[in-house]
Amino acid sequence: MHKLTHLDKVLVSLSGGIDSAVLLYMLAKQNDTINCRTEVYAITGHRKPDTLSAAKYVWGFVQNKFPNINWKTHFDYDNYYDKSYYSHRGAADHEHRSIFMEEHNLKDVLHGRVRTNLTEEQLKKCEARHPQAVSKLLLNRNVVETKKTYMPENKWEYTIHRPIAHLNKINIINYAKKNNIQELLTETISCYSQLKTPCKQCPSCIEKMEILGHH
Repeated sequence: MHKLTHLDKVLVSLSGGIDSAVLLYMLAKQNDTINCRTEVYAITGHRKPDTLSAAKYVWGFVQNKFPNINWKTHFDYDNYYDKSYYSHRGAADHEHRSIFMEEHNLKDVLHGRVRTNLTEEQLKKCEARHPQAVSKLLLNRNVVETKKTYMPENKWEYTIHRPIAHLNKINIINYAKKNNIQELLTETISCYSQLKTPCKQCPSCIEKMEILGHH
């Protein structure tokens, strides 16, 4: 993971999925190794209770593994958004997140975006159901923006860092296996439905089957 130990405070975007779970673990392991006292927060936007439960599991799991980290608060919010106002869910999340960030003087968010292992042909088959997600995944096969600054409506400017954007899903899963944290592969939710029962049709479900042999 790209070094971020210079930050006094970080907010990890904890989706309930494997990528952000491994990112939180990597951050904790890195900071624990060098006795860093960075304050670590997390935030979860969710539409379904299953997603929030998965994110809470990850938060507790990593805390138990690294009790000496300067853990703070895990925030959560309902990320329903008005489609007539916001162009996509990510834009709404920027606004929801900024409210918590301003309240706690947070300026840096860590996001667990990684590259997909799916081919362009595989992604195109998912396009009708998930056009925005497929568009982003296709773009990220070649170019991943690792740092971006946002100015939300409340004027609380903050920066999103993507410190594992150079990795792909196979890298993430191999890391979990190498560090004996396979629980994060089974207790997280990859499916776009945000439910424990996978749809088996979205890009995340297809990729999980390709790599692990199960959804």
